[in-house]
Amino acid sequence: MEKLTDKFLGYGHGLYGAHMEQIQEQGSPAQWFEVTSENYMGVPGLGHGFALSRLEEIRESFPITLQCQTISLGNAETLDKEYIKHLKTLINIIKPKWVSGFLGWTAYKAQHTYTQLPIPYNEETINHVTNKILQYQEALGGHLVIENIPQYFRYNISNISEYDFLNELVNGTGCKLSMAIDSILINSKNNKDDPFAMIDGLDWKNVAQIKLGSHTIKDNLHISSAKSPIHEETWSLVKYIYKNHGAVSTLIEWDQEIPSLSDLQAEVQKAKSLGELNDI
Repeated sequence: MEKLTDKFLGYGHGLYGAHMEQIQEQGSPAQWFEVTSENYMGVPGLGHGFALSRLEEIRESFPITLQCQTISLGNAETLDKEYIKHLKTLINIIKPKWVSGFLGWTAYKAQHTYTQLPIPYNEETINHVTNKILQYQEALGGHLVIENIPQYFRYNISNISEYDFLNELVNGTGCKLSMAIDSILINSKNNKDDPFAMIDGLDWKNVAQIKLGSHTIKDNLHISSAKSPIHEETWSLVKYIYKNHGAVSTLIEWDQEIPSLSDLQAEVQKAKSLGELNDI
């Protein structure tokens, strides 16, 4: 696992199986890609070998980052040693720029929710998550990038702002942040948060990347979906970040109802144009 740096990777998108052959044949204007680690883990020949070979070839031309759905830092369970073993094997093969996990929880006593649920923001949770991050970093041999999640409810025991919570985790572990901008927007809608206070409250030297996705609305609840073009309100927050906080690696996420490669690349180009407009 590479040592985390402040290097600006540019503008990229999620790398999906449906597009791999086209990218291998034609190249891509994207400057980097993110993949879901679990799609490439396991024993070659049991559904992962061919896809992994393609990923290795693309890695020769583009930086790759790994997002780990299984790394939910709010979970109470101990680290899964078998999972860590397979993830380390993948890391050694792909040599990603970084590995990311989620600031949420998905399991309790072997019961799984299969979606990231929020954690309370208080000192007890800071201590728990700090210890969990340090355990993962020791096991994987490098620093994690941790990603914020949409919050569909809040705990009355929370007494720390989200940005102060994130800053404390960085200070205590040396990890970096992946800021999902649509999650910031969703939380502003569902919980009446001030998205600009959230953005300005972060120490941006510790942000490795921002991620841009989409959301849907059901029964007045804003829900992350990543299945359509980026909303204009999200682009407005991106413009604010570029203008006020400078260069940051930017990733388009569209992993549901996966579009054509050209539609995905058009979103990447829009981010790139906005970044260049603000001299980054």
